[in-house]
Amino acid sequence: MGEKQSKPIPPTLIERLSNEIFIEIFSYLNGVDAAFAFSRLNYRFQCLLLEYCQFFDCKSASKVPFELVFRRHDTQQWKSLQLYDDDDTSGQIEYFNKNYSFVEHFPQLQSLSLLEMKTEHIYRLLYQLRSLTNLNSLTIDSICGKKCLNISLPKLKRLAFSSCRNTKWIKVIL
Repeated sequence: MGEKQSKPIPPTLIERLSNEIFIEIFSYLNGVDAAFAFSRLNYRFQCLLLEYCQFFDCKSASKVPFELVFRRHDTQQWKSLQLYDDDDTSGQIEYFNKNYSFVEHFPQLQSLSLLEMKTEHIYRLLYQLRSLTNLNSLTIDSICGKKCLNISLPKLKRLAFSSCRNTKWIKVIL
């Protein structure tokens, strides 16, 4: 008796949509949401995600989607990343600090926001900032810029420290 040949599964309605429609859909979604929803559904979606999802705001990401996106997505292509350490985001910066480095995982990063960061993570992350040679926007809301004077970021065009009350240091970097 011969083996049964399995019939190919016909594409679903959503799989029949053009790549351009998915690219448009991804443009309306945060990279975290798009990657969590479409990652590993099929090879085509995975390729589209890797090429067109490059902006990741983790504010609304709970722990499971956050960790899955970081593990499954090619972070070397990311252009923008926002991490939070507030009560709603379950220690994203701490997780990032323990498992990733900017040098190895985020060489293309152009925009970085570190918000609600706890002081124990500040210096390790500041030290790594030097490796972000493409960075043109940096926001850190829990540190005074006075502590960042030794960081050289040649392409930086936007710098924001939202919790720094001391402004005397600004003259030094201007």
